[in-house]
Amino acid sequence: YRIISDSKVWNANQWYHFAGVIDPIRGMSMFIDGVKQSDSSILTFPISAVFNSTTLGGTPSFPNRFFNGKMDDIRISTSAEYSNNFTPSCPDMKPTASTVGLWNFNDIANSTSAVDSSLNAYNATIYGAGKQLEEVCRAVFTTNVIKFDGIDDYVDLGDSSVNGARTLELWF
Repeated sequence: YRIISDSKVWNANQWYHFAGVIDPIRGMSMFIDGVKQSDSSILTFPISAVFNSTTLGGTPSFPNRFFNGKMDDIRISTSAEYSNNFTPSCPDMKPTASTVGLWNFNDIANSTSAVDSSLNAYNATIYGAGKQLEEVCRAVFTTNVIKFDGIDDYVDLGDSSVNGARTLELWF
């Protein structure tokens, strides 16, 4: 399934908030910077059990398909968090009752792992990508983010972090 953004222009060096939501009644929708996009899908079922790792930024299985840019505050939830326009939280999202995994990349002491701030402790493994300080989400607030080089970097969230997910959100 796929949903297409209303925007046809993405500005380099600008932060955007993305939220993909699977509502059990309204189906799948996408929000960019808290604004609901016009495209949607009839998909109403949450993400089913995943038996292999979920990755961000790319995957070794598909060479030449890696993200070149930065991400922060990646949160996966088992509830459909948004149905109408909203103001994205920034920076450093907090876990909610339905949060399955939340990675803020603020644990700068270890460059090869990202601590999950949810109660599930799905700590992620970082391959190649680096952490750096950055002003995130168009605010004058510096926090740690993860930077991907577009060649071979990715973050492995493990094989359980997306089971039953209805919302995936992040800053990129």
